[in-house]
Amino acid sequence: MHHDELLAEGLYDPTVDDPSRLPLLQRCLDIGLTVDEIREAGDDLIDLAVQRLLAGGEESFTIAEVADRAGVPLLRAEQIARASGIDRPGLAERYYSERDVGLISTVGLAFDVLGEEATLQLIRVGAAAVARLGDAAMSTFLTSVGARASRDDSGLELIDANQATIEMLPRFGDVLIQMLTHYLRQAYRPRSEVSVNSVLGQGVDTRELAMGFADLVGSATVTDRKSLADLNIALDIFERTATDIITAGGGRVVKFIGDEVMFRADSADIACAVAVDLVEFVRTDRALPPLRAGLALGEVLSREGDFYGPVVNLASRITKFAPLHGVVATADMTDALAAPSDFTIHRLGAIEMRGISEPVELATLSRPE
Repeated sequence: MHHDELLAEGLYDPTVDDPSRLPLLQRCLDIGLTVDEIREAGDDLIDLAVQRLLAGGEESFTIAEVADRAGVPLLRAEQIARASGIDRPGLAERYYSERDVGLISTVGLAFDVLGEEATLQLIRVGAAAVARLGDAAMSTFLTSVGARASRDDSGLELIDANQATIEMLPRFGDVLIQMLTHYLRQAYRPRSEVSVNSVLGQGVDTRELAMGFADLVGSATVTDRKSLADLNIALDIFERTATDIITAGGGRVVKFIGDEVMFRADSADIACAVAVDLVEFVRTDRALPPLRAGLALGEVLSREGDFYGPVVNLASRITKFAPLHGVVATADMTDALAAPSDFTIHRLGAIEMRGISEPVELATLSRPE
């Protein structure tokens, strides 16, 4: 749209507006915003432009139209949309794009392979993971390129930064697919190792695993003393360090729970080595409070990317019996270590715990000085 046309539409007034508004208006028109949308947006113009970029500028459909184009019943399309974490717009609202047709169609095909309930549950897990990834992506953008672009009063640089980031999403999706492929290769379980109680038997997936918890002691006190920026740095160091050490040692991070990490390993030796490495590293880092870890070994229920059962609860509960910068484990765990062991083991004896009928044999372990 020409300069004179912008003037005629009342979108730009050279006697009042900064000259930088002209390229901003042109960019918004290029994105696909209409004159009426620009006029009605007012001070929210940049936000509207970014939303249009996120939508892909594609033709929008109602959920009924998506269902029809995907060849699935409307109720099934609504089920899939809810499981995918999509906020439920009204039936008549044109919210969905052609890409949503592909989403509904593909998930619908999975119903025939995995079954309805199993597919929907898998999609819910994926939606939860995407929500966490999305929050992390937004925080990363806001504190890096977004912060720099915001210094441009016209808002043009902020739109450009958002557009460049959004255009990377398809390639980042390829990165996630490759990461998932690597994980599936590494986590593949031969039929000989699958429990008789697995999905092939009683509809549950159980595994023999070493489970561990490691938590920062006194982090609440640290939080009181530090600013939110300092707390962010400390948590970043903890999460980065824990992920690197656990993964490099052959274990897997299950999840972070505030200032605590839950992890698992296929053997007692791996779990013990990872736990000791983690507490020893934190001991040397002055930015973090002391760390302690608890380990237990046994059969656990694997469900939705998480693990459940008495062994998991026990690993969490015994953590408080570990010394600062120390590791405590059940006797089953230490007895399962390969001989000769690389650790110094100190038996604590049988410890009574509320809610557990029998005392639990515990031991601390560390590497020789």
